[in-house]
Amino acid sequence: MPRSHGKLTTTSSSAQTIHPWYYVPGDKYSTEKRLASKHESNSNRQIQNERINKYYRKWNQETKLLDNWDQNKSLVKHHRSMQNLTDPPFYIEDDIQIEFDRKQYDNHVQKVATIFRQYHQAAKDYRTNFIDTNMAVDYLLRQAELDELIEEKRNIFFSQWNRYVIQCNGGSNYNYQSDPLRQICFAIRELLHFYKSLVDDNLKRLNSIIDEKFFTATERNELGQLNDRCLQIIDMYLNLNESRDGHFQTMFCEEREKQWHEQCDRWSEEIQVWDTLFIKLFDSNYQLIYDRLDKFLQQQRNLLHDRLIKLEQLQHLIRDIEHDDRLQSILHIDIDQLLQN
Repeated sequence: MPRSHGKLTTTSSSAQTIHPWYYVPGDKYSTEKRLASKHESNSNRQIQNERINKYYRKWNQETKLLDNWDQNKSLVKHHRSMQNLTDPPFYIEDDIQIEFDRKQYDNHVQKVATIFRQYHQAAKDYRTNFIDTNMAVDYLLRQAELDELIEEKRNIFFSQWNRYVIQCNGGSNYNYQSDPLRQICFAIRELLHFYKSLVDDNLKRLNSIIDEKFFTATERNELGQLNDRCLQIIDMYLNLNESRDGHFQTMFCEEREKQWHEQCDRWSEEIQVWDTLFIKLFDSNYQLIYDRLDKFLQQQRNLLHDRLIKLEQLQHLIRDIEHDDRLQSILHIDIDQLLQN
């Protein structure tokens, strides 16, 4: 709001209206308060002028008394009131003081408007960048639970697998009664089915994180393709081992024994591929969500911290204004009007 010396100027499209400096547009209470302050100031100034005049009248009387004494004239009656003569007042309100008060008022209005505008922008940024992280937190908690289950399933499988590998490399004869070829086929398919169910569930839980600020459309598409590719590889090894199991059932005992060592080597390579693929996918999904969540939470903490700093600055300034009678009318200015400054 532009202000000139001693007057408040408001510009409209039709004409320019000039108001007294104490006039607050749209705020009758503040206008009356500032006007009352002006009247009180004038009254105090009049009282001070009367005291000054009284002081100098007494001073003139004392001067005349001294002159009569020096000239050996008859001593006039001494005015006992001169004994109570006080020091002249040094603070006299004038136009310079009024101008200083007005500038101080305008400066505080500008400070309040600036800090409030910054606080309003910080609050707006916080709301704009706010992200609902509940689904992401639920995803991470579920991944932590599944991690324990995966570890348990893998320990069971690899303990069984290592036992058969020891038999294979130990040179012992093929055990037709336990039929390790079919046993391993069954164990591999069981673990692959478990991995597949986890990848399917993982895709559903990733899609439940619907906030577009969390993943862009491109990132969401690439993440879905990565999980789909893992599913395709798991399905490929599932079908392969189902075919092998059917083939093993039709083989004679001697043929199974011949296939035993070669098939163990082939399985070792395959297990290394699909097990490593799944573990890396599972861990990368978890780490991706964790890093993204940590980034957004840190951003929200910073925005909230900035907002609290501006609020604290605004509160300190308001307390200073409340303790100054000349500035208290600022607190009654409408917020929309204040932000126009």
